[in-house]
Amino acid sequence: MAGTAWLHWLRDDAQIPLMRLLAALPDAERRECESLASPARQRGFALSRCMLRNLLHHHRQCAPGDIRFSRAENGRLQLAKNFSATGLQISLSHTDGMTAVICADAPCGVDIETVRERRALAIARRYFTASEIAWLEAQPATSRTDGFLRLWTLKEAGIKALGRGIAGNLDRLEVVFTEGVPEGRGDLAGLSLWQTAGPDYWLAAVVADSRTTFVATELALSDLFPS
Repeated sequence: MAGTAWLHWLRDDAQIPLMRLLAALPDAERRECESLASPARQRGFALSRCMLRNLLHHHRQCAPGDIRFSRAENGRLQLAKNFSATGLQISLSHTDGMTAVICADAPCGVDIETVRERRALAIARRYFTASEIAWLEAQPATSRTDGFLRLWTLKEAGIKALGRGIAGNLDRLEVVFTEGVPEGRGDLAGLSLWQTAGPDYWLAAVVADSRTTFVATELALSDLFPS
């Protein structure tokens, strides 16, 4: 039976103050958020929790006030035991003022990366498979950053869906593109892959199920915190 993965992402809006985000969190999460070292990390923490609650409320009929999170042994965020009977899985990603979250009935991962200058080939030659390196080398020099991010976001989302760490695992997951559509090979074989791009970012999601339907929505922060 095919499952559904719900995916939301947004760009942060500094006009909505951090205190408003913090006020939406339970006391324990607010204290944890306030303990983080930088305002950027605090906003990423608060945004991801608010977005997950909004997603679970609208698409899985979970009462926002009842939703609690915990940490797995590897430190990954998960739904607390009071949601264990639902079998729901979650993942999140945030970077450079952008945040993405996903919820699915199977293990899942999401990754969002902004487009900025990277040592694309050097990183790829260290961590990617031979066919991925060859594909990236064949891209025009002006397209290599985008090509690198297409591969990286899918591979990192796959690592999350498989419950692994990056070290020693990136070259075990392979992505090939057929007419622009990504397909998983190696340890990604049989998983559902999804990807999109914005004007300055790449976003990818992976679910450890072969027949997943992705329902993806880009939000504005004002959708969560209307005036």
